[in-house]
Amino acid sequence: MIAWPDLKLGIYAILALVAGSIVAGRRPPFLTKATNWLGTPWAAVVVGLASMALNWWMWGSLNVIPIINDEAAYVLQAQIFARGMWAAPAPPLPHFFEQFQVLVSPVLAPKYPPGHAILLIPGVVLGLPGLIPVLLNGLTGAFLFALVRRVSNAWVGLLAWFLWLVLPANLFFRQSYLSEVSTGFLMLLAWWYLLDWRESGTMRNVLIVSAAVGWSAVTRPLTALAFAIPIIVYVLWQGWRRGGGAWKQLVAAAAVGSVIVLLLPWQSLRVTGDWSLTPYKHYSEVYFPFDVPGFDTPDSPPLRDLPPDMMQSRQVTLPIHESHTLDALPAILFERVKLILYSAWGSWWVVLAPLAAIALIGLSAEAGFALVSAAFIVLAYLLFAHPAEWVLYYMEAQEVVVMITALGAWTVIQWMVGIQRRGAAIPAAEAIARGGVAVCALILVMTPFKAKFMNEIRIPFQSRGNQQAAFRDLVASIPHKSVVFVRYARLHDFNKSLITNVPDLEKANAWTVYDRGAENVDLVAKAGERIPYIFDEQSGRLLAMDPETGDIRRAADPLGNQRPPEIP
Repeated sequence: MIAWPDLKLGIYAILALVAGSIVAGRRPPFLTKATNWLGTPWAAVVVGLASMALNWWMWGSLNVIPIINDEAAYVLQAQIFARGMWAAPAPPLPHFFEQFQVLVSPVLAPKYPPGHAILLIPGVVLGLPGLIPVLLNGLTGAFLFALVRRVSNAWVGLLAWFLWLVLPANLFFRQSYLSEVSTGFLMLLAWWYLLDWRESGTMRNVLIVSAAVGWSAVTRPLTALAFAIPIIVYVLWQGWRRGGGAWKQLVAAAAVGSVIVLLLPWQSLRVTGDWSLTPYKHYSEVYFPFDVPGFDTPDSPPLRDLPPDMMQSRQVTLPIHESHTLDALPAILFERVKLILYSAWGSWWVVLAPLAAIALIGLSAEAGFALVSAAFIVLAYLLFAHPAEWVLYYMEAQEVVVMITALGAWTVIQWMVGIQRRGAAIPAAEAIARGGVAVCALILVMTPFKAKFMNEIRIPFQSRGNQQAAFRDLVASIPHKSVVFVRYARLHDFNKSLITNVPDLEKANAWTVYDRGAENVDLVAKAGERIPYIFDEQSGRLLAMDPETGDIRRAADPLGNQRPPEIP
């Protein structure tokens, strides 16, 4: 059933398109200049800068702490890589240092492929880890605009970029250290240079395509494989058509991509000691054996005793894997596609969904290629059990959704302009300029609603990590080297860990580890001169611990203040 707010937004959008088309029939004088400027390289630069500015504003800082466990693992991985290592030494008594998505024995290393973390290195070195995600988001916005402009026209490119910029899923997931930020850009980069190669046939272009696909493969291998399939089919077909010279280029491109992909077995060798055993697979074996692709849920126990928050995660996610069966696949696919589309359109789906459907009527070869690629990504992830709400895995596909939606809107606009002109033929350049008025009208109508929505979620979004930030500030206030044993509250959110590792434990001012009761004295014995504390999440208080017995002495006050430090 369609809710009234959704229907109201749809009516506003339709009226905007109609009004814009009527005004376009009179051809305002600024249209030609605006259209020409949107066709310049400077327009793409401005679009990219605007994307970065919004991303920065929504995030609030370039030094935001990683909020969810996956983000923390990527930042730790970048910190390790920045030190010139594939893995850091294992901590003493690793079971105290367990961290989601991170192997703590025999070395300290996050489970993820290395591509995204390598890109994060400059920001980590500068002390601005958010710099690279913001830059990648800017490049993604610029390339999306330029790519759609290239296969259609500047006004469609502008509308596609606007829809992408305010895409609900983007507003929640692009302000993050997650790897989809990298692959979303790399996919557009590959498509841009694939078009260049189609037009020019030069070696440089196909090598860039191969490098972009290869780097995607060492970032998110399954996503890369899915969107690479249409590219591989196309370049092989072109190689067959063009003959010997093209085959030499494809061999060189395959060599470039293969060299990049060799980072995966090399990382495996350095982390697990076996080039064929990836850290990702090994982590599943050690902690969550059921978390593997496929439709059968292994019932083997984890190789390590899980701490309470990991056990809680297991209890939540195991039923999702158990229900991920072949029989349930059609329903799973339907639910995922529904939420992928809704997360792309939001409350405006009432009008945007029909526009996207209209675009399918006369889809160009380029748009069809992108749509097939997006479909492959959705189908590939049917191998993985995950909540349907976790649309993060499909950020690359949502770029295609907004592209198709913008093309459908343009089709409708051209129909309306044609009606106003009573079917009279007008030059193509003039038709594009006139249609720009309707595009501007639609953007202007949507902007106040989207701006209100963004402003409403920005502060709650930025406050997600307040507890973690307060905890880190509290730990940082300890003036001497310490070990802080974290005692989680009963209702602790296992997605937001307070326990994070660092590449160099010796130089770290504080170790944050699990509170394991009487066992704590074992770690204190290996911690040298470090002073032990217990952090009680329930009360938000830092408590002094007796290094001999592990008992709590009193509320600790590292700064010598009258009032013990607390976290609200």
